[in-house]
Amino acid sequence: MGAVPADSAEAVFREWIGPQRRYPLWWALPWWTARRDTAGILSVRRWAETGLRSLADTTPAFVKEILTYVTQSARAYLTLAQGDTVRALRQFQALPDTACFGSCDLDLLVRAQLLAARGRDRDAATWLDRQPGEGGLGQGTSPVRVLWELERGRVHERLGNRDTAVTAYAFVAAVWAHADPGLQSYVDEARAGLTRLGGEPRR
Repeated sequence: MGAVPADSAEAVFREWIGPQRRYPLWWALPWWTARRDTAGILSVRRWAETGLRSLADTTPAFVKEILTYVTQSARAYLTLAQGDTVRALRQFQALPDTACFGSCDLDLLVRAQLLAARGRDRDAATWLDRQPGEGGLGQGTSPVRVLWELERGRVHERLGNRDTAVTAYAFVAAVWAHADPGLQSYVDEARAGLTRLGGEPRR
């Protein structure tokens, strides 16, 4: 999101694909995709595919579901990193929401952004209007939730839905009012949206 130096973020994500593998590797997929780092994306896909091949008969079913989901998600991000937004959107739309167990908010956000980029704002709004708590969005002030609301504000402003856009922009402006400097550009955008729509930030 730009809140920490790129070199520092890259170093942390690289540790995630090391021998320890202490964190869910798929959280790094959007970062590597934005940088066209196909090697990083492929490392996540290989990790999930290897895990699938090594599952025992006694392994709980949800483990297979998660690894299958990560494999498909990595494939979609790889396509996006290669610049094929049309095929990437189809792959993101094919991801099974129920198989990510609350850990696919970033994927859902990317899906909505791809829809919006193709002028399909109404379809994007359908995803962005999910209530907090669905798909893991229950963390009310999580970074993903804030970016989600910012995209929601953009989409509804273009659709002419003033009240919904104002509510979304106001959320961003309030939650990150005192955020780190690297996040202030998002706050500035939200405040600009409120100014255009005649809305006021709410605490």
